[in-house]
Amino acid sequence: QLFASYARVQEARALASVVGEEELGDTDKMYMRFGRAFEAEFVSQDFKENRDITGTLHLGWLLLGLLPKEELDRLSPEIIEKYYMDPKENEGWYKRWT
Repeated sequence: QLFASYARVQEARALASVVGEEELGDTDKMYMRFGRAFEAEFVSQDFKENRDITGTLHLGWLLLGLLPKEELDRLSPEIIEKYYMDPKENEGWYKRWT
């Protein structure tokens, strides 16, 4: 789901390059925020950063929390219900990306 969502970021960026980011719809703006956070937090892991699989999964769910549940179409409703992180519950982390 992370990489499928990141693919949508590329589509939103292409559209923004034509019409400007301020003209994007709300969903595309959410993907733009997700893309910035994904690149900064997930992809740009420092070589010296020791992130285990549990930490990586936690970070992945934090990132997916930047998107509405309805956009997570690669995951079953049961998995979303169990692991989705509501931004209200992790407000400090999410403030950096909103």
